[in-house]
This record gives sequence, structure tokens and C-alpha cells, in this order.
Amino acid sequence: MRVSSLFFSIRSTTTGLACGPAGHEWVTKRALDSLNGRFKILQNRHRAALVGRAMSADYRKDKDLEEASRHFVDMERYGRDLFMDPETDLDRLVLQFGRQATQQDGTGPWSAEITFDRLLDAFRRRDLEAILLYSSDL
Repeated sequence: MRVSSLFFSIRSTTTGLACGPAGHEWVTKRALDSLNGRFKILQNRHRAALVGRAMSADYRKDKDLEEASRHFVDMERYGRDLFMDPETDLDRLVLQFGRQATQQDGTGPWSAEITFDRLLDAFRRRDLEAILLYSSDL
């Protein structure tokens, strides 16, 4: 999984900071500061919108019952070998553990990878609204 290592490195460096709007805004600003090239130019042009949407995914938890599980993962419940297998995707995870268990134990890295793929597709389509949505979700 290409996103999982990024997910865990961000999570481990921001423990305690990603709580509430101030933490989400801080993480979003640091992420935008780390970008390079054309991606940085586009994202900085829309920096205020992205920082303003930093909590959007959290606000969706009230309306989308599956949203909460996308924000974390309980690695101990899945076992280390699962994270070492590059073939493990969200569909395989649900097939192996069941939908209820995956919602309970979290799908963070797999959900981040899906969002990243959607972001790439939005760039290919030049769909600014989708680019901002998926960028802020990541």
C-alpha cells in the first residue's frame, strides 16, 4: 500500500494535534507547506479553501455511518502481516474480516489510498471542486 506509510508517519507525528478544528487546520497547513512544483502552486492558490475544509470529513461522520471508520485503524486487531501485504485492499479486508469488523477496527490507510486515487482522477479530469474535496479529505 503506497499511502499506508504516509498515513502512519503523519499520524505518529501529529498525535494530540489533530483534535478539533485547530489541530486539523495545523496539519493541513503543514501538509500544504510540504508540497513542491505545480501541485504546490495549485494548492497554495486555494489554501484558504483547503484549510477551511479541514474538518469537512469529520462533519460528515454525523451523516455517513461509514465515515468514522475511515479516520483510524486498530493495527493490533488486523495483525502485522496484513500491513506487509501490498495486495490487501479495502475489498479484500472486508471479505476477510467482514464489514462490521472493518468498521469497528477502522479502514484509515485503505480509505486514504482510495481518496488519493480519486484525487489523481480529479486532476486528470481537471475537476477543481473534486480536487479541493479530496485534497482536504487527505
